[in-house]
Amino acid sequence: MRSAKAIFQSSFSGDLSVTVVLSPDVVQPGYTVTAEALGPVLGIVSRSAEEMNVGGVVFYAEDEQGIDVSMVRATEDLGIAEALDGSALLLTPERLETLSRK
Repeated sequence: MRSAKAIFQSSFSGDLSVTVVLSPDVVQPGYTVTAEALGPVLGIVSRSAEEMNVGGVVFYAEDEQGIDVSMVRATEDLGIAEALDGSALLLTPERLETLSRK
């Protein structure tokens, strides 16, 4: 991955909304992302969220044009597919703790 840009938006619930803009070299055909590309980003976001003591994270991935990038394959490979709700990855405090150690 060449770069990823995170846009943080806090919510009234104490959760954090994060949109990561993926560089073109990691967006796969069919607008998907792999676990190898997404895993390190999720680890960084998880560690940061823990340090900020947020209740949870709603995570989105998109390309440079703002088109949603599917995280289905990546979340399946990472063992967190049940946390995916449409285009949003819902990370609970427990899941954040697990991901921050990876």
